[in-house]
Amino acid sequence: MAVKKWYKNHHHLLNILQTPPKPTIKPQTTSHHLTKMKFLATLSLLALTAVATALPQADSPSDNTPVDIGPIPPAPTGIQDGAPTYEIGDPDSEPADKRGLEKRSFHIQVWADINRGGRHQQLTTDVQKCYNLGNHWPNSISSLQVPRGHGCVFYNRNHCPQNGAHLTVPGATYVANLGRFNDKINSYLCYNN
Repeated sequence: MAVKKWYKNHHHLLNILQTPPKPTIKPQTTSHHLTKMKFLATLSLLALTAVATALPQADSPSDNTPVDIGPIPPAPTGIQDGAPTYEIGDPDSEPADKRGLEKRSFHIQVWADINRGGRHQQLTTDVQKCYNLGNHWPNSISSLQVPRGHGCVFYNRNHCPQNGAHLTVPGATYVANLGRFNDKINSYLCYNN
């Protein structure tokens, strides 16, 4: 009698123990779920982009830095388009004095190696304004191009020293090899021709 009573009270436990476990069914990923996941991923990416944009950015080095060098020197002779390139002075000599400049933007192309080779940069330039080179360009230019309508004087020292060594490059001129001025340019000054 005791067994029957025990069985009545615990028979549901025995059924549970004797019943094999039901197989677990993995939920199927539907296109709705994928769309929702893509939306959330896109939303997260946009939020990260907004945060990154709002953070203060470090200043990048400038390609060239305008400097005040005093009164505007007269334009040199021979800067007209197509005129020959010429040097004055020794690029290894010390500078003498400084002089100054005005404005009208254009671009000078510079390359780290001869024949338009190596690193390349387009320097935004205004006429009659002396620029000291930046962004790792001082003493690194081996070939350059001055656009039509402008002529430029390149100096072996900063601040465009008028009595120092310089290389005059007329407009519409590409210089494939700077020769004695290879890797010696530190500043430049350009004019309209």
